[in-house]
Amino acid sequence: MPATVQGSNPFLTTLTRASSTLAVTVADDICDSHGIKLISAGQILTANMLARLAQRESSRPLESSVCVNGGVTPDDMACAATRVCQGSIFIATIVGTGFTSIKRAYHTISLPPFFHLMLSIQQATYPGQFAHGILCSLVASLLARMQGGPNDNAHLAMLAALAHDLGEMYGNPDHKTLIAGASRDRWQTVVAHPTIGKRLIERFTDCPASIAQAVGEHHERLDGSGYPRGISGEAISPLGRVLGLADTICGVIKAPGNHGARAKLAVSFVPGEFDPSLVRRFIETLAGTSAAEIALPASFDAGAARERAKQIGQGLENASHAIATLASAPVDDPHLAKIVAFAQQRIGRLKLSWDATGIDAYCALESAADTAMKIDEESYFDVDVVARELVWRMRSLSRRLVILRHQYRLDGYGALEPAVAALELE
Repeated sequence: MPATVQGSNPFLTTLTRASSTLAVTVADDICDSHGIKLISAGQILTANMLARLAQRESSRPLESSVCVNGGVTPDDMACAATRVCQGSIFIATIVGTGFTSIKRAYHTISLPPFFHLMLSIQQATYPGQFAHGILCSLVASLLARMQGGPNDNAHLAMLAALAHDLGEMYGNPDHKTLIAGASRDRWQTVVAHPTIGKRLIERFTDCPASIAQAVGEHHERLDGSGYPRGISGEAISPLGRVLGLADTICGVIKAPGNHGARAKLAVSFVPGEFDPSLVRRFIETLAGTSAAEIALPASFDAGAARERAKQIGQGLENASHAIATLASAPVDDPHLAKIVAFAQQRIGRLKLSWDATGIDAYCALESAADTAMKIDEESYFDVDVVARELVWRMRSLSRRLVILRHQYRLDGYGALEPAVAALELE
């Protein structure tokens, strides 16, 4: 069933919210499933019209029946990109002299009607998501240039980045999609948004197939640890690799300060998650610049950071022990065996990356010392940021295990719960 018609129409909910600030016009007659005309073409949607649409099933998806008068413009996108660069030394540094050509691209880019509709609604109702899309388009365009290949690649990367999170608008409109803090119930909706975005682009645009594919892949990882499909290696397209790295780099802007150093750790903490050549080139753009410098705020609580690191390290140890115990026991169900093998491999990689930082060993030494050990500011920063990155990955894995358990109808099987709870740091 198409993503646009599942359950109560989520697009209609979003459209209702947007209509209070946007002039949404009916592009083609809207008829119900029996062919009875509900609203004639050319009219601007009103609250009463939208209420009528909520009570009747339309013969065609609303996405192909409405448009926005005015809405987002090339100038809006170029100005938003300029504000991003002016407000972030980190972004200004990695974009560098390429910003002039990237900014020009916003004026020459041709948005498909569906993109214009959705970005206009996003700009009016979800400005934070719109700003993230602009930011991601800047970085994705830069990474595509680093990747090499035809000049069109940067253009395709920009379009894909602008649309990469449109699927989020089909979730709960009253709930911000904060992946790291999403509950187990909310996680299934989070996991679905790349697939929803891909299907929307395939259905409502004639964009090159690579754009829809990349949108569907932007949370996949080269080592198979991503979602929604858990694909790996060559199964992830070149544009999907660019978009996944760009989205991760842009995510650090939400954290307080030290964005360059945070991004460097985020993309290299677990080797093999991202395209190594792209990671290397990205890190090279930061080398020797002020954007890579670390300055902890006066409010930084080193003691709390150490305690948090100890808790995380113990949680990872507990998860490793729980899954190893399960792996050593006889397992009759092949699906459960597959889940256990996946969990053991992923937990092992996380533990290896965590151990390589030396943070756990430092915390143990500090606990045994008579007086607090003195370490440099960069090490304190590593303790804080690596811990944050690990928490995200642990919780993502715990939710992946819950979804796999449900997918294989093993919900009543409690043997996975100790590992899931340890990864949740419960």
